[in-house]
Amino acid sequence: MELAVPIFCEDKVYDVIEIKKPKTGVITATYEAMQKGNIFRAMLEFVSGSVSSLISIDGDVVDEFAKIKKLCGAMPYITAEAVALKIMCEVNEEDSVEGMYNCPRCNTKILIELDKETGIDSRDKISELEVKIMEPSMYVNSIPVLLSEAVVLKNTKTGEVLETIEEFAIRYPTLNDCILAGQNMMEGQEVRVQMKLYSNALISRNGIDIDRKWVSTWGDILIKNTGVKDLTQIGKALQEYGLKKTVERSCFNCGKVWEAAINTSNFFVSGLQSV
Repeated sequence: MELAVPIFCEDKVYDVIEIKKPKTGVITATYEAMQKGNIFRAMLEFVSGSVSSLISIDGDVVDEFAKIKKLCGAMPYITAEAVALKIMCEVNEEDSVEGMYNCPRCNTKILIELDKETGIDSRDKISELEVKIMEPSMYVNSIPVLLSEAVVLKNTKTGEVLETIEEFAIRYPTLNDCILAGQNMMEGQEVRVQMKLYSNALISRNGIDIDRKWVSTWGDILIKNTGVKDLTQIGKALQEYGLKKTVERSCFNCGKVWEAAINTSNFFVSGLQSV
C-alpha cells in the first residue's frame, strides 16, 4: 500500500507498507487507548499492530514490531488516518457511515442512512473515498507559511522586540505530534489541539532552523499570534494529500448541490466497537 504522505524518519523516507488483519490483542490495546480519551494513541496502536512491514524508497524493509511502531509514530497523521480506515474496512465488512447535513441554502436537514423499512441505503462508503498520493518527486517534509502580517516576539518583562517573524515552516504533523497535542485536552478543545499540533511541528522561521528549546519557549506564542488567514495555508496544504473526506450532497427541497465533510472519526470508533 502506497502512503499518502511518506514517513520521514532518521534521514530515510518510507513510502510503502504491507498491512495485515489485526489480532485480538491489537484490537484490545486499541480499544483501551480509546477508552482513555486519546483517539490518536488508539490509532497508533491499531495501525502499528496491523502493519507487517514498511519499505523505504531505497528498498530497506523494516519488519520488527518495535521498529514498526516507532515508524508508525512518525507517520504523518493524514497518512495514518487513510491507513487506519483502509485496515478497518478490511476487518469490518460494514464500511458505511451515516450522517445529518444541513442545506447551506434553505437549512433543510438531509439524513443519510439505511432506511430499514424501504431498504434504501444512502450512506457513504469509506472504501470508495479517494486517497491522493504524494508523488515521489514532491517528497519534502515541509509546509511553508508566508505571513501576510508579521508576528513580533517580545520580551515579556521589558517589551523589547526580540524577533520579527515574516515566515515559518512546519513539517507534516505525525501521530506522535497528535498524541502529545491531545494530552490533557478536554472535549470541545479541538482548536487548541490544532494550535498545539502546529506548534509542535515547527521546523524553521525566517529561514532559520528551529530547535526544541525554541519551540517550547516561542512555538505556542508564534502560532497563537498568527492570523487565521495565514493558518488556513496550513489547513489547505494538509488537505492536498490523503483521504478526501468530502462528498457531494444535494437538497431535495431547493435543489442546492454542495460538498459536505463526512465524519471519518466516528467510523473508526464505531468500527472498532463492532469488531
